[in-house]
Amino acid sequence: MTTYGLGLYNIGLNMLFCLLLRHADLYNLDVPHAIPLSGPNGSFFGYSVLLHKHQQQTWVIVGAPVANSKFNQAVRNPGAIYKCKITDKNDCEQIQLGVMSDMPCGRHCSAEVDNQWLGVSLSRRQQDGLVLACGHRWKNVFFTKKEDLHKLPHGVCYKLESDLNQSSPLIPCYRDHQKLFTSDYGSCQAGISNVLIGDLIVMGAPGTLYWTGSVFVHNISSQVTSAYLDDNVVLYGSYLGYSVSAGHFLHPDSTEVVGGAPQYGQTGRAYIFSVEPSALSIISEVKGQKLGSYFGATVCAVDLNTDGLSDLLVGAPMFSTVREEGRVHIYMNQGQANMKEMEFTLAGRDSYAARFGESITSLGDIDDDGYPDVAVGAPQEDDLHGAIYIYNGRKTGLEQYFSQRIAGSALGSAFKMFGQSVSGGIDVDDNGYPDVAVGAFLSDSAVVLRTRAVVVVEATILLPPSVNRTYALCTENGQPAVCLNTTVCFQLHAQRVSGLIKMLYNLTADVKHKEGLQSRFFFTTNGTALSNATAGSINTRHGHMTCVTHLAFLRRDVRDIFTPIHFELQYEVGEHNVVRGNSKSFPPLIPMLQRGGEYRNLLTNKTVFTRYCAWDNCSTNLQVSAQLLLPRTHRDMPYVALGEGKTILLNVTLFNSGDAAFLPMLHLRYPSNLYFIKVLDAEEKYVSCKVAQEEKTSVGLDCSVGNLFFNALAKVNISFLLDVSADSEPGDLSIVINATRENFENEDLLHDNIVNLTLLLRYGVNLNIHGFASRTEFVFGDFEDPHCSAERFNYTFKVVNVGPSISHGTTVEIDIPKALAPYPYRLLNILDIQSSSGWCYIQNSTDGTSSTHGNMYGSQRASTIDSAWLNVTTTTDSYWTNRSSTTHPYWTNTSSTTDTNWTSTPNWANVRNWTSVIEDECDLPDSNPLNELFFFFSKRSRRHMYCMKEDALCLHAVCELGDMDIGKDATIEMEVEIYSGVLDISPGRHGVMLLETTAVISPKKDPFIWFLQEDPITVVVLEAHYSHKLKPVIMLSIVVASLLLGLLILALLVICMWKSGFFERKNEEMMGNVQRHSWDY
Repeated sequence: MTTYGLGLYNIGLNMLFCLLLRHADLYNLDVPHAIPLSGPNGSFFGYSVLLHKHQQQTWVIVGAPVANSKFNQAVRNPGAIYKCKITDKNDCEQIQLGVMSDMPCGRHCSAEVDNQWLGVSLSRRQQDGLVLACGHRWKNVFFTKKEDLHKLPHGVCYKLESDLNQSSPLIPCYRDHQKLFTSDYGSCQAGISNVLIGDLIVMGAPGTLYWTGSVFVHNISSQVTSAYLDDNVVLYGSYLGYSVSAGHFLHPDSTEVVGGAPQYGQTGRAYIFSVEPSALSIISEVKGQKLGSYFGATVCAVDLNTDGLSDLLVGAPMFSTVREEGRVHIYMNQGQANMKEMEFTLAGRDSYAARFGESITSLGDIDDDGYPDVAVGAPQEDDLHGAIYIYNGRKTGLEQYFSQRIAGSALGSAFKMFGQSVSGGIDVDDNGYPDVAVGAFLSDSAVVLRTRAVVVVEATILLPPSVNRTYALCTENGQPAVCLNTTVCFQLHAQRVSGLIKMLYNLTADVKHKEGLQSRFFFTTNGTALSNATAGSINTRHGHMTCVTHLAFLRRDVRDIFTPIHFELQYEVGEHNVVRGNSKSFPPLIPMLQRGGEYRNLLTNKTVFTRYCAWDNCSTNLQVSAQLLLPRTHRDMPYVALGEGKTILLNVTLFNSGDAAFLPMLHLRYPSNLYFIKVLDAEEKYVSCKVAQEEKTSVGLDCSVGNLFFNALAKVNISFLLDVSADSEPGDLSIVINATRENFENEDLLHDNIVNLTLLLRYGVNLNIHGFASRTEFVFGDFEDPHCSAERFNYTFKVVNVGPSISHGTTVEIDIPKALAPYPYRLLNILDIQSSSGWCYIQNSTDGTSSTHGNMYGSQRASTIDSAWLNVTTTTDSYWTNRSSTTHPYWTNTSSTTDTNWTSTPNWANVRNWTSVIEDECDLPDSNPLNELFFFFSKRSRRHMYCMKEDALCLHAVCELGDMDIGKDATIEMEVEIYSGVLDISPGRHGVMLLETTAVISPKKDPFIWFLQEDPITVVVLEAHYSHKLKPVIMLSIVVASLLLGLLILALLVICMWKSGFFERKNEEMMGNVQRHSWDY
């Protein structure tokens, strides 16, 4: 058979079975064979109805409270009681009752029966069939005729014997000498509601005590009438007695009565009374909650759970959410009239203006489950057409949802106010089930609904314990095939149901096969493969088990041997073969299956495939391990840098150390800011994934692994590519990997089926900074310039964020020496500092104040300083901690910053605690000339001047650059002036003075920001070289001293020469010889 043909066959099979189950939408009140009744137009025929039985004859007694009497044409609309035979001929007869104006009623009584509304209420005593019919508007006009006083609407009830031929009146409100309308019982209107139970006649009288209301109880045996008359408890205008009922509330053998007061406090109440010979006493009450709901308009005492104590249903037909939808409240008797309300209320269909709860009637046990059932009327539903709802009793009380709804419009006639009155408890067709009568007074009609018999079916599906797919014990189209016997059995239990009953059924194989896979078994007809469902029928009878067997064949391409094979049986009652109807010639009704509670017409059973396993219970043992391969590490911790845009590799290893796993799945759950890209080599490894949205903040990834199976000792490595959302926030992301399978796995092996990984999302910040000065060297000690002369230098610092993430709260801190220790004279001053982004300020390390400099490229200078920056602390503590490290060449000899020749200077430890610097850079002390000469002729030395953390000898500038995107750069320009004369103060000066300016860069402190730069500083060094020029005075002194010294030396030489006779003349003889010798020439 082709796929198309097989599909048509399935559709046809389903339609056939639906037709076979054509009664499935109804329960056991039969609507198609309803028996209609009708009365005179405008008579309100059907305002009350009562099923009645006398000997072998059954009637429907119908009240028509505004009908005219055929027995006394002189009275106007007294109302009438009809008895109707239950046939299709509408055979209704008016009973002669209550139309005689001269009826004796008392010494001061004169009856007026016009408009007395006879038939407003009807009730029947179950034991002997005594009937009570009332007219609450019957009036005593004795004092009206005699003294022209108000008529007294006492109300009247008539007791009718079971044969409906003999009657006697009962006027409980009549009192001799009672004249006034406003007296206790003057306008009591007894009989608006009534009930018969045992020896008691219970009548409601809502007009008593000026419509406070009351309940009358008349004992037939003792002829004593008791009433409730206490206006201290019940408020005026409560209408107590508007509805009445009776039951066994204190004890199964006691009798108590119930009265509704729908107008009490505008919310309504219902009271339970104990009956005493002289009066009624309240023993319990239930209260309405909503204004205007008319709670208590109807009351019904019924033992719902058959515990021997009466429970209570209270109607509130004008309960409104929109308009008068109506509700029924259920109170379960906990003992001693302790009434506990159930958690739900009955609402029908919650229809607009339905007045659901206008009538509540106990029907008896119409579905033969041992619990009484209840009908609730909604007479104004469907635009006054009306409807009744059937609720079935259960062990716990009453079911919340109705089992059947019967609408007046569905009965084929123009019914109006259908459901205003309902009666049950009488079997009119002798099938063993109580039937139901319903009135529709606005259309002057009523209807009798017969109850269908209910059968209890015990159905079973018999299957072999397992199926061995290696043994082909059957043939299908001449080929060996694996099959199994599916046996369906029915056993019926039915009260008063004889003959054969046909059971219709639909049997479906493998109803729980895996989604996406074909059903593994099918049925055949005449050797032709059909589908996984087959329909059939079988004749059964009460008390006998009947079975039928079907062969189910296994398809040849089945791979799923792990999922149990479920068979489903759905069944319904078909034809009922009987010889003829009962003695009353009612057409036979097809029995119904019992439903609700524990009864269902759907049955399942299962079997499994035979397997050979290493473990006793064929348990699989999946083990999961996983690892994240991340592009970066920091301090041996792998992480993902936000903004980097690199993918994440998640490696998952799945190993099965047990028996084969069926349909293994990997379930990944991760935050929504992670994206699944793909699975590497997915086709080769038979991995298929689909994304499942778990919730707003979580995403699920469900991946099937393997080709249906994952064999024992199998292992697979699966690599998932993931990506991080560009707008993700930093944090620790949890990734959960869980391995599941469809077949069994021991609970003690599940601990390694799940792995939880943590993915670190961080801002990885790498900031570069370098700086330079406009000049790197200058000369000091040139005495041609005055002391207060200053040289200006421009510092430039370049900052760039090289990634991988944005840098939040980027800060550059610049420190530069401002004094020459140990002298408190200003060496250096920052004239201006600006940045291309953000703002800069100079912090005074002594008092925490700061001055601000704006953006040098056109941004407006700040006029005020944010208080948040008044107490700025450095973010580079680690840098300052390392200032004493031996790794820096300049920091190995800290004594180089001081002069070993200082003997009269203050303690060095106190120098860095200065709180002020002398601002007058022109008023510098002169050095000792001898020191000058000594320094001039000494060997050249070096002094290195740098800053410590929070150094009072340094200026501290801070530039807040804000957030810097990847690749963004910033420039800081700083102009300083140096008073070189300060460097010439001695002792303290050296031949070469090194001024170190340090700039440290960092992002803001945050646990989610990881600063990757190991050396986040730049150092700019200015070299100051001594000019080796002496002061002019000293030079002059040297010249004068040299001249004087020369003269002194000359004088000494002269003296020495003089002393030695250098300057004395020889004797004349010698002189003469000389002269002569000279003349020889």
